Amino acid sequence: VLIVSWWTDKQRNAKLLALLQPAALRHGLRLTVYVETAASAKALRAEIKALVDGPGQHKTWLRADGKPVVFLYTRILGALKPKALQSAIVGAGAFVTADTLDVARFGDFDALHTYYIARKTEQYRQALLDLRRLTRLTGKRLIATVMPGYNDTPVRNPGFVRPRSKTRYLRDTFAAATGADWVLLTSFNEWHEGSEIEPSVQHGDTYIKLFAQLVDRWRTGP
Repeated sequence: VLIVSWWTDKQRNAKLLALLQPAALRHGLRLTVYVETAASAKALRAEIKALVDGPGQHKTWLRADGKPVVFLYTRILGALKPKALQSAIVGAGAFVTADTLDVARFGDFDALHTYYIARKTEQYRQALLDLRRLTRLTGKRLIATVMPGYNDTPVRNPGFVRPRSKTRYLRDTFAAATGADWVLLTSFNEWHEGSEIEPSVQHGDTYIKLFAQLVDRWRTGP
């Protein structure tokens, strides 16, 4: 599944889908979006509805429980209060997964996930265990995040670095994802934060090949 960063620039978004939908059809991929921002609950509901009724009906769109899947970034959760978020989501027709590991928010969404795990790896493992227990009780999906490493010092001061340790960090995060229903990769091509697995001069194709191997192992289970 390709998860596309989704902003308020409708022209940009339309161009992205025009490029990606035919490619996804050719290669047997699915698409969904990561909604990055919302000015209000009303604006968010309108965005979700537009996705559900528009590109969400395309055969390439990722679906769960019969509904088009939409990812919400943590920025939205910080900007809107829980009741406002609920007014935007309930009845909108989407399967919504939100960027938080706060188990208190578990009932607000169809699933929880997180984009960023580099700074607090051990806390993330514990949060994943807590969510695993809840998903077993409720039948909801467990989404685990994996990363190759992280380095945002080129764009932030002082920034933060989570060393790749060759390939160990990616392997360790996949080990933590055992038993998850879905695995979220951060990221294929987030170059400015140093979490890309896309082939490069520095790493060659090491990470994209390793990722494929690890996905195969995850699919078959321990």
